[in-house]
This record gives sequence, C-alpha cells and structure tokens, in this order.
Amino acid sequence: DRYPLCVDLPPKHFLKKGARYTLLGSQSLPRLQWHDGRSSWEGNNNVKRLSLRKGGQLYNALCAAPTEGGSCTYPSVVTLDESLSCDPNADPECDAEMLRTVQVTSGVFYEYQRPPCVQLSFYSNPKQVNARAAHDTMCANPALPVATRKCCNVPIEDGQVNQYVNFDGELVSYEKNSDFCASESFSVCDAKHWHAFHSSPTDSPSYTYYHYFYNPNGFVWQWTSGDCELQMKVRPDGYMALIHEPGYIGGAGVNTYVNKDKSQDYIGVPWQIDADLTEFYPSPSNNCTHGSCSLTDDNICICNVTLHEGPVFSDSTLPNKDDILQQCHIGAFDPTILEEYNLDLSNNDVKAYTKSSLSLSSPSTIYEVTDEYGERIFLKNLKSTITWGEEQAGESGSANKRTLRNMPNFNDIVTPETRDALYEVDAFIDMLLKYQSTAPNICKLLIQHLAGVSNPSPDYVVACVDA
Repeated sequence: DRYPLCVDLPPKHFLKKGARYTLLGSQSLPRLQWHDGRSSWEGNNNVKRLSLRKGGQLYNALCAAPTEGGSCTYPSVVTLDESLSCDPNADPECDAEMLRTVQVTSGVFYEYQRPPCVQLSFYSNPKQVNARAAHDTMCANPALPVATRKCCNVPIEDGQVNQYVNFDGELVSYEKNSDFCASESFSVCDAKHWHAFHSSPTDSPSYTYYHYFYNPNGFVWQWTSGDCELQMKVRPDGYMALIHEPGYIGGAGVNTYVNKDKSQDYIGVPWQIDADLTEFYPSPSNNCTHGSCSLTDDNICICNVTLHEGPVFSDSTLPNKDDILQQCHIGAFDPTILEEYNLDLSNNDVKAYTKSSLSLSSPSTIYEVTDEYGERIFLKNLKSTITWGEEQAGESGSANKRTLRNMPNFNDIVTPETRDALYEVDAFIDMLLKYQSTAPNICKLLIQHLAGVSNPSPDYVVACVDA
C-alpha cells in the first residue's frame, strides 16, 4: 500500500528530477533488469545501444565534468537534481518509453533505476502478448512498456515483424506500438501470428532501420491486437491465483504462471467478512458462490471478475488528513514531476493537486500529507476494486456481488525484474520497522540481554521505545 502505480510514471521519467543512474563501467548489460536473455550481447559491438549525444543534457549529467569542456568524472551514482530536456531530432532517449542502460561513451555504461512502483493485478483492456519462438501467450497491461514492437502487413497471411528500435531489446506500450504500425501503413498483428521476423543486432547508425531475423530468442513478448480476459481461481482454503484467458491459444498454450490448469502461484487476499465473522469466498462448499463461478475437477473455483475504479472522496471539499491516511491506499508520484498538475486546495495538514481542468473529486487528484511517522507522502484519490459473483436466485440460494480490493504487486508477471524484487523486500522491511509492536519487542530483547532484566516493566519498555 501507498506506493505509486507504474502506469502513472510521467513520460520520460528517466529525465525527471530524482531519476537515479548507477555506473556499470564497461559492462553493457544491466545488473538489476532483464536484458533479453542474451548474454552474448556483452561486448558485442554490433548490438544497438542507446548512445547518448555528446552535449545532450543527460550526457552532461552522467559525464559530470567539473568545468565546461573538462574531462568526465563518471560518478558511481548520479541522481538528477532537476528535470532535464532532450532534443527529439538529436537525442535517442527522447523517443524511448523505458531505459535499461545508456552508453555515455565507448566503454562507459550507466544503468537507469526506475523508482519503486506497483501494478494492480486487474486492469482495463488487457491485450494478448505472444512469445517469439516458444509460442506461449498471456495478458499484458496495454499502458505499460512490457512487450516489443510487432506489426503485420495486411493481407499477408504469415506474421511479419517490422521493428523500429531505439536500442536492441527495447520494450514499448501497446499504444506506442499501434502508433508506429499505423505510421508505417502496417497494422498490429492479430493473436494468430506467431512466426515472425524480429530484431537482430546491427551497427547501423540509423534509428529508422528495420531489423529482420527469423524466430530469435523465445522469452520475449510481442504485442498483438488480441483481447485477453483476467480471471481468478480460488482454492478451498481461500488462497487465490491470477488466471489469463487469451482470445487465441496456440503452440505451447498459456504461460504456466497464469494457466488455469497449471498455475500454483496462490496468494492470500482479504475476502469480505460475513455477519458470522467468517471470510466468504467461492468454494466447493457453497457451489462456487451458488454457481456464479465454475468448479473444476480438482475442486477449484474459477471466477470472472469486473473491474471498478473511481474516487475515494467524491465531493468538492478537502478531506481531512486522518480520512486520507485511512482510506487512500494507492500512492502517487510527486506532482512537481508530473505534467498538468497544479495545487488546488490546501490547509495546514493537506495539499490537494488536481490535473489540468479536472475537479477535486477526480480519481486523479493527489493529496500531500504527513504520515504517522512524520514522512511526507503522496496519495491518489483512486479506489480500485473487483467484483465477483452474480445476482442469481436458485434452489441453492442467491449469490450477491462481492467486492475485493484490487491487489497491488511490485513485479509485473510479464517482465519480472530483480530490481522490483529488491523493492518488494525493501517495502517489507520498512513495514516491519514501522509495525507498532516492533519497537517494544526490540526494546524488550535489548533490556533482557544488555541490562540483565529478565522481565522488564511496561514503563521500562516505554522509556526505551521513546528514547
């Protein structure tokens, strides 16, 4: 909770104030991010890198010359202290949606570390993505850069990828892929196109160069125009797994992580509590919510879900700080690095930022408050839930619509990253440190082991906690 959504990252977030880069030296592959599964790219001069233009603002920031025209110092870590601009006609980073590594000069690379953010498990308009050679398929959030460009010529029968890349291994959002295909008089490939021509490393200096290569590495996802359905499957003990149902399934089928028959990636979720103080969820004991979900042969309930998103606070008055902290669970980025956000209303405890001409009651509104630990945080006026079950009368009773919070997660299952796993560990440690009983328990142990008091009094423990 309280982490911003990755879909809310501003355009060219790698040029915004606070963007962080770490020095890789002569190593061209990132340490904390996926690199297309191609270890052979290391040291290969034919691989297309994102090479910064000398004199560009990002180049100057990473070069860090002490004086104008002086030699670069290449700091081990660079955090931008102000937002930078780029020249769309000269700087290749200007057209990118995401970065992994950038080449400052020959033999000097930096890795961009995207700030921590989360994805919601259920999202609008999921699109089908297909793996290159392995023929796996799954759903992906079209608003995120998680798959490669893929276009087809109409009415060619076999799929043909025409990939325009700023660097080999670049990922784009569905909209960027669609815009590119349209600009070249192509169409986004439908979900039935599996065999494809794709990017191969090139030393061509042109950024409009097309790459062709038949059936390269299999574990890279390509955008298709196919629709995809997000479902959930629930075990008899209430643990839930995400299920993807692509519109067209071929070859090896749906990826194991989200396959309704194979997935074992179950998580605990906060089901609604009924009047008898028990959790209610679809299970064989209630006929998968009175038949509104389907029951499999191995006693698993598979349910369709409906996504609902709207404002937490829907009136035009400024909510109080306590209500914001209690009811707003989705974080936000600092509005000063976002586009079209301005301070709308404020008091001693709360500042509200609204986007362009939208009202305070918009789900996009961002509140700035101080949390329970004295830290300044930003929270979004967005509530995201899913409903399952149907109004359905029958011999077994009636099934009502049930509501469940849309679960956030750090790692996108399409493109899992070491970086995001580390962010999740950091968030867990931070949660433990801030948990109410952490300080008393640590103090009690310190008193027992250092002060020699086997059973310290409550006042003694409180004095230690407040010290």
